[in-house]
Amino acid sequence: HSSHSIPNAPLIEVIDGDKLVETAASDDDHYDWEMDQVLPAEEKEDLSILSGPVYGFASRHRGVFSKLQEEVPSIVDCSDPDHMTGHERRVARIAHEEASFDPDHYLADLMDNDYIKTLMEFVPPWQSEVARWNSLCKNGSSRDVEADQVIVPFCEAERDQMKELPNKEYLLGKATQYSLYLGLVDIMFAFAYDFRTTEGEPNVESAWTVCKISSTLSWLEVFRSSVHEVVYSCLRRSLCYPLYRHWQLSLAVLQDVRDIFHLGRRKLLQCLLIVQRTLNQTEPFYVMNDLYITDYCVWIQKASPKQIQKIAAEMDEVVVDISSLGWDLPELETAAHLVVEEEGSCSSEEHQGYTTPPIRSTSQGEEGLDEDLARRMTLRSPQTSCLIEEISSSQSEGSSEDSSDSEDSKSETSLQSEESSELENPLEESSYGSPPLQPTATDQECVGPGKGITQTSPHPSVLPSTEHHSITN
Repeated sequence: HSSHSIPNAPLIEVIDGDKLVETAASDDDHYDWEMDQVLPAEEKEDLSILSGPVYGFASRHRGVFSKLQEEVPSIVDCSDPDHMTGHERRVARIAHEEASFDPDHYLADLMDNDYIKTLMEFVPPWQSEVARWNSLCKNGSSRDVEADQVIVPFCEAERDQMKELPNKEYLLGKATQYSLYLGLVDIMFAFAYDFRTTEGEPNVESAWTVCKISSTLSWLEVFRSSVHEVVYSCLRRSLCYPLYRHWQLSLAVLQDVRDIFHLGRRKLLQCLLIVQRTLNQTEPFYVMNDLYITDYCVWIQKASPKQIQKIAAEMDEVVVDISSLGWDLPELETAAHLVVEEEGSCSSEEHQGYTTPPIRSTSQGEEGLDEDLARRMTLRSPQTSCLIEEISSSQSEGSSEDSSDSEDSKSETSLQSEESSELENPLEESSYGSPPLQPTATDQECVGPGKGITQTSPHPSVLPSTEHHSITN
């Protein structure tokens, strides 16, 4: 047995078998997925007195990161995954999300969203595939519950990649299978986000993006309760970590995941193959293929099509209110729009020749804002009030600079007038009989060249070769 696999895991590797089985056991089709999933308080099933916590596909691995201590921060966000229970990882994950949310980044993407609109208008291939599939189903041309090879064909490279997959059969409990479906939703959301934001062309940051957004890959999370729990986690992380953090963009990605699940196993496998290639090409994230993605590629081929459609139907029913994500997002957006409206009205009045009152005045209440805005500020969170104060402060500083510039220009004009009056009488002597001094040239300030800004890569690019951890019986 491998030292990194659970010895008694119910796993069968097919050595001389024929083709992979197309569907799982028929008993799974009658499983009630909507039953309450009871989670032990301490997650005792994730612990072993002898070997420690487990993680990975179907919780089949342990001790993998003990030999990768230097690379652990580059692969996962939890500091010590081999000594943290599932409950401890979840608590640390939520705390990390709370600390990582950046309101400035979120508001910048909210206001300056021209490129984000372009990303939301991007049409991924599964949209046309879903349209074709729905058309066939309405016309009665197909009675299958999922798209076939006509709708979702595999290219030659994908078929070659599938030939490299191990031939395994998984004997899993019903609760474990449901947890795997939830983990698949999490991974597909991360994949769909990267696919949409790169417009179908993965780049050098794609592996980092996929692993960062997915709680399964970044925190070794095990979801057990419901699809809503997974969607909630995905939406929060999409507003914390990636380059583009926009609520409407996250909702577009969620719809992409719904479409992928409605197309069924072939489309899910196709997406998983893309994830596998992306992680294989980027160190050190290929470790996640050994822990999760490769097994998902094998398992999904034998998963129940009806259960996949049940998960898709459950996603269709999920409605997440932006206010439920935390961080006072509605109040934050409203405050930002109010400030922009104030700036717009001031600019309009200035263009029309009117004199506008200053934005900030130390002698007035609520930092010089009008009484109505001041009243609304008192009803908002401290975070929102600080936002308005910062924006107003920046405008006040600009006004102060303009005022000081005006005073300087006045003093310069006065000085020049005095000098010119002296120049008009160059022969006039002083009381000591000496001619007046000639004005000297003013010094010019020398401004040094600006300094460039460098950006640090989110993960190191070099990882020592690691042992491939296989799963055996």
